[in-house]
Amino acid sequence: MNESMSMSMLELAARPPAARSFADAAAWWKDQKARTATFDAPIDRAIIGALSVDRVAWAFAGGYLAALQHMIPSLGKDGFASLAATEEGGAHPRAIRTTFDGEVVRGHKRWVTVPGEASSPSFFFVVAQLPGAHSDGRPQLVLTRVRSDAAKLTIEQSHAPFVPELVHAELKLDGVKAEALPGDGYADYLKPFRTIEDLHVHGAMAALVLALSRRIDAPKPPRERLLATLVVIRELALADPKSPAVHLALGGVINSVADAIRELEPAFQSLEAPTLAAWERDRVLFTVAGKARAARLESAWAKAT
Repeated sequence: MNESMSMSMLELAARPPAARSFADAAAWWKDQKARTATFDAPIDRAIIGALSVDRVAWAFAGGYLAALQHMIPSLGKDGFASLAATEEGGAHPRAIRTTFDGEVVRGHKRWVTVPGEASSPSFFFVVAQLPGAHSDGRPQLVLTRVRSDAAKLTIEQSHAPFVPELVHAELKLDGVKAEALPGDGYADYLKPFRTIEDLHVHGAMAALVLALSRRIDAPKPPRERLLATLVVIRELALADPKSPAVHLALGGVINSVADAIRELEPAFQSLEAPTLAAWERDRVLFTVAGKARAARLESAWAKAT
């Protein structure tokens, strides 16, 4: 199933399986890999995995990992990794102070999303500056691969008030050996990942909301729209993430998911108590980075007109 959503996948989305809960990220990841092993496209794995979980954290984690696997195919289906871009001044190219001299990385990364314990990813993909700059003065960035057990790497983990199953780590890299990935760190990785991540995470989130609403027999019209939205998201995830048209359509998809949530939330009061409590605690994740997302959408409109 490489080019179009199969009928069996649509039927599974329309009739999702029973929700599964997990003691920790390791148990979730083992189940996620087994449940999605036959699906080649990362977006398919994000959607299928989210149809069978009971909370936002696991849906988000599946979407996030699928986005990285899409952007970095060498990770493979079992690739468990995190992107480390954000620093004290943010994740804009001019805010990147971490450096790579061809052998080692030095710097400090903040707010690194980790779908489990901070030591659990196989790799951190660290955005760093190379010596020199582009002709217009912009820093020359590269994406480097760092092993999570590398010497001179210090990991400090913290948890947000929501999705406590996920870790937000800080990385201190004091001359950590690293390998550079081919291509431009900004144009080929950091910039497109914003769109790739939004598509895969919202695909997973839409699948989760659809599954939750199906289990309590919530109103059918928003469920129908979510099912249609999943088909659109999948097609967009397979398209060029650098295309302004893709980003404009992504804006519509995000609004569609938000509208469906607002319409379904009254019915969510019928969810089992643990599931409802997790939902009410974690739903704020849908609004994180909203301002940055809106700015990217405006930029896409400017390029498309």
